[in-house]
Amino acid sequence: MKHPDPVAVLEIGTSHTTLTLGEPLGGGRARVIAKASIPSVGVRKSRIVDMQQVTYAIEAAVKSVAQNYNWSVVSATLIVSGPHVQMRKVSCQTPIEGGSVKEETMRKLTDHAWESASERNDRTLLEVSVLDYVVDDLPGITNPLNMTGRLLTQHSLSIDASRDRVEDARNAAMGANVQLTDEPIFAGTAAAMGVLSEEDRSAGTLVIDLGGGCTSWTLYADGALAYTSVLGVGGDHVTSDIAHAFSLPQTTAEQIKMKASAVFSKERETCRIEIPATITGGGGGSVSARALDTVVNARMRELFSIIRDSLDKAGVLHRIRGGIVLTGGASQLDGAVKLAETIFGCHTRLGQPIPLIEGLEKEPFPPAMATVAGALAMLAASSGDAEPEGGVFSSLFGRFFN
Repeated sequence: MKHPDPVAVLEIGTSHTTLTLGEPLGGGRARVIAKASIPSVGVRKSRIVDMQQVTYAIEAAVKSVAQNYNWSVVSATLIVSGPHVQMRKVSCQTPIEGGSVKEETMRKLTDHAWESASERNDRTLLEVSVLDYVVDDLPGITNPLNMTGRLLTQHSLSIDASRDRVEDARNAAMGANVQLTDEPIFAGTAAAMGVLSEEDRSAGTLVIDLGGGCTSWTLYADGALAYTSVLGVGGDHVTSDIAHAFSLPQTTAEQIKMKASAVFSKERETCRIEIPATITGGGGGSVSARALDTVVNARMRELFSIIRDSLDKAGVLHRIRGGIVLTGGASQLDGAVKLAETIFGCHTRLGQPIPLIEGLEKEPFPPAMATVAGALAMLAASSGDAEPEGGVFSSLFGRFFN
């Protein structure tokens, strides 16, 4: 049987604009068949500040995919991130007809939740996830099917984004002759889906996605989304701190950041880190490794502490029983895992893309691909196993033949 046509995901990040194609293989599996990553210009804190520059980056990614993989991309699904993404709680009720809960009753409440979450014209709804149910006065029910009662209440979490910011991305993509689909994907959810197993989601696992311009954190517990948030602080802020502390250009600060550590060690107390000379002949010399680590530790400790406090304030910190998973390009910072363990007091690891997504084995740093892997897995699962009959994907991709 022929598999559905490839799907494409576009991520306009602060550091890179990435276009990735995946071939659905059935059963929620997919194989990465093309990928282009272009340095971003005109993006700050995952927000577009120069439309023309972003359009140029998308055009470059499209050309790279065409030249290197022979695929023409005219449509893609947008991965959305940034501080403009918000989470809200939604509650809906309905009488239980016939005295027992039926599937139709549960579907009705889910539809109501989507309708309620979609009411704001200035927001684009990304996702609605069911938290739990209440049958009459009995709370905390995960599956009320066939339970007896008179009133069914559903508690859900909705995730939405600024409609204007999503439209900015859509217009930038249109300038590059790429049409964005009507259902964008939240980066935090995608990152979690990209690295968590079903067991992880049931145990209670927090995924912290450390991007260039922003950081998202998403907690899954008892198999469902429990909390998520986004902060406009990421790896680029660590770079800026280094640049400011040592009076260095951003590019030089980025280079020596990769030689820094987020935690202190006796071995580095007397070490010095060489500063690369710039192409104009400036720079050179060295900085104390201890001083460099102090700058990095301060920013990363503050970031992890903010995340911990937000979870504590939301009353969900105690639900992290399965540990913490770090993803995103900034998670490769030395000592990030150890520092997170210190701040949260629980096991922390780097996230590896789930086995359902093939083709990422040779990536230099797989945790940076967690968001893309999760988005492809979500699209592959929704595409189904059957061969489409003149479906939408057939019209969105064209094969180049030489």
